[in-house]
Amino acid sequence: MIRKNIEPLQELTLLVDSQYPLKETQQRGRPKGAKNKKDVAQFGENLFDKVLSKAEQIEKRRTKNWQNYEVYADEEFPDEQYLLTINNKPFIGRNSIVTVTGKPKVGKTYISSSVIGALLNGCYLGMQSHLKSDEPIKIVFFDTEQTKGRTLIVQKRINKICKHEESYIDDRLKMLNVRALSPEERIKILEETILDVKPILVVIDGIRDLLRDFNDIDKSGQIIDFLLRMTTETGTAILVVIHQNKADTNARGHLGSELMNKSDTVIELKVQSNKSINISPTYCRDVPFDEFAMRINDDGLPELCELSHKKDEADRDSVLKDLFFQVLDKSKVLNKKDAQLAIVTIEKCSDKTAGRRIDEAIKLGIIEEYGNKQIRLSIDN
Repeated sequence: MIRKNIEPLQELTLLVDSQYPLKETQQRGRPKGAKNKKDVAQFGENLFDKVLSKAEQIEKRRTKNWQNYEVYADEEFPDEQYLLTINNKPFIGRNSIVTVTGKPKVGKTYISSSVIGALLNGCYLGMQSHLKSDEPIKIVFFDTEQTKGRTLIVQKRINKICKHEESYIDDRLKMLNVRALSPEERIKILEETILDVKPILVVIDGIRDLLRDFNDIDKSGQIIDFLLRMTTETGTAILVVIHQNKADTNARGHLGSELMNKSDTVIELKVQSNKSINISPTYCRDVPFDEFAMRINDDGLPELCELSHKKDEADRDSVLKDLFFQVLDKSKVLNKKDAQLAIVTIEKCSDKTAGRRIDEAIKLGIIEEYGNKQIRLSIDN
C-alpha cells in the first residue's frame, strides 16, 4: 500500500491532503503515538482504509480465490429490482429465472409474447414495466421448436401488442429460430447472443430442446448451471417455457424438476371450459402475484378476462386417458392393486388419490372392470 520511493510519512501526508485538507493551525509531522516509521506506515494503512469506499475496502479483503465468493455483512446491495410486476407484486426480477409450464397448446407462447410486449410497451395484460426511462431495452426470443413461419407469427403478434405495423423491425427485439441446429449448437448460439446483445430478458421457448434427453441428470444439471451462470454474469433475466407431463402437472423430466428448484418464479397455465386461460403462480421466492386469466381475442391477441375456476372436462378426460395408456395397453390386464401402484409411481401421489383415478376412469369409460377386480382399457380406446 505504501509506495517504496516515498517515505511513509510523506505518503500519509499526501493522502491526508488529498482527502482531508489540513487547517493552517495544524502542524504536519509524525502521528500521535507513532514511535518509528513502522508505526507511521501502519497509521497510513488504517487511514487509507478509511478513505477507501466501502466496496473498495471489501475488495481489499479478498486476497484468496475462495474469498471472491464470500459475502460480508457490511456489503451494500441495491434493493431487489424488477423488470415486471403484476398489480405491484413481483413477477420477473432482474437476473432471475422464470419458468412457464402448462400442457401443449395451452397458450405458453402467448404469455411469453405478452411479457415481451409489456417490456417494450411499458405495460400489457396487467404487467407493468419497471425499466428506467433512459434504460436501453434489448430482448431476445429464442425459438427452439417452431418453424420460422411460426416464429414470424409471434414477432408480428408482439408488433401488434406494441401498436406497430406487423412488418415493423424493432431493433430492441432479436428473434432467433434455431430449430435446425443440434442441442449443443443451440446452447453455443444462445450464449454468443447473450454475451453480444446483453439483453435485459431472454425468452427460451422450448428449453427441453437444449438437450437430447430431458431425463439425463448430468445434462439437465449442465443446462441449469448454464442458466444460472448467464443470469449471474450478465444480469439478464431468463424466461423458459417447458411442457408438463401428460399424466400430471409436473414439468417434464429431470430438467423440469431442476427448473422448479432453481427458478425464482414458476407459473402455470390452464385452459378452462370457457376457453379462457388461467395464469397462476405455482412458486415465488417473493410475495406471489394474484392468479389472473386471459383469452385470445378476435385479433389473435391476449387480453385480460374474468377468472374462471371451472375445470375443463375435455382436458381432464385427456389427462386420464394419457395416464391409463401408460399404465395399460390393449393386450394388458392388471388387477386394481397393481394399477394403483403404477399410478402412484407415475404421478407420485398417494394410494387414495390413485384409487380415485381408477374409479373416475371407470366412470368415464376410459377403462373397464371385470372379473376379480381386474381392469383393462375400454374397447373404444
